[in-house]
Amino acid sequence: MNKTFVVLVLVALVCGSFAASLPEGKLKQLLGRWEALKNKQGQSSVGDGVPIDPDAYLNVTQLIQSKGYPCVDHTVTTQDGYVLSLQNIPGNGPPILLQHGLLDSAATWVMDYPSQSLGYILADNGFDVWLGNSRGNVYCQANTNFGNKTQDFWNFSWDDMATYDLPARINYIISQTGAKQIGYVGHSEGTEMVFAALSNDTSNLASKIGIFVALAPVMNLGNVSEFLRDVANIRQEVIKLVFGSEAIFYPDVWYVNQLPQLCSEDPDLCEETICFLAGCESASNYNRSRIPVIVSKFPSGSSVQNFVHYMQSIQSNLFQKYDFGRVGNQQHYGQNTPPLYNISNYDLKTTAYFYGSKDKMADPINVQQLLAKIPIQAV
Repeated sequence: MNKTFVVLVLVALVCGSFAASLPEGKLKQLLGRWEALKNKQGQSSVGDGVPIDPDAYLNVTQLIQSKGYPCVDHTVTTQDGYVLSLQNIPGNGPPILLQHGLLDSAATWVMDYPSQSLGYILADNGFDVWLGNSRGNVYCQANTNFGNKTQDFWNFSWDDMATYDLPARINYIISQTGAKQIGYVGHSEGTEMVFAALSNDTSNLASKIGIFVALAPVMNLGNVSEFLRDVANIRQEVIKLVFGSEAIFYPDVWYVNQLPQLCSEDPDLCEETICFLAGCESASNYNRSRIPVIVSKFPSGSSVQNFVHYMQSIQSNLFQKYDFGRVGNQQHYGQNTPPLYNISNYDLKTTAYFYGSKDKMADPINVQQLLAKIPIQAV
């Protein structure tokens, strides 16, 4: 199994007491099954007759083109120097930007078959489809000021995505298409960027978004699964001791080459692990045969600082900027505590919200708290 996942779970087991409270020790059961499956991997018979879907080894551009769709790669540079990758499935209709969630990439919108992937469905209906990637994922590893092997490159969280990445992408698409507004579909972190950016909309970004579709919207994160809460309660020093202070959940060679094979061998185990970590209402809600492709594309990496920011959000249940500690907050914000985002300033009137009852992060209670704070009535 992915070594970063194993390490994180083991740290959580050591630092938290949540495992004993899980039904029949679900986490320990999953870990045991993963270890057994991994041990089988060295046997010559493992993998015989179980082909890997070739889509598992394609990047997002190749994946789109393999399904017969045109794809044009673009890059846009943010004010703080990050070079962001965008994929465009050209169309004659209105432009629409799809922005992924935490640890994900543009591939999330096109990893299923064309009849089941939002990116293709929108393209088939004439939209000019743009797929965004967040700084620090596998497709965004460049900065004009410093390299991705330096600490400076990884000193970011979703604060910076809201401040720099979101406006850069939207302004670039408008400049390329000549449209006055774009549609925007965000998932999880992709929604959080909008809520944060429009809490202090100095660049009049709201006027450039015709409609905002928020999938699994996140803002307040006080009500999450016990597993996520115990992970959030791990001391930041322990997280940085295990992962360092730069990249986290960046797919390594073992992950890319072996996990799709393991999930082809035992799709039930992969499905149960996904449901345990993220939440599943019904296996019929997704194409089970694509699990090896899904795990080949996710996670796609981010920064430790971004991951820690989510840990802070779970602990505080506040929609606020990254907490650098008292001294760091004084240096960055001129006050002892991180500033709260003033969501009462949110003024995007055409917003539609979609969330699931089993989501471990965008829990219905969290979403209801969000909706209660948004000054604009939800669609």
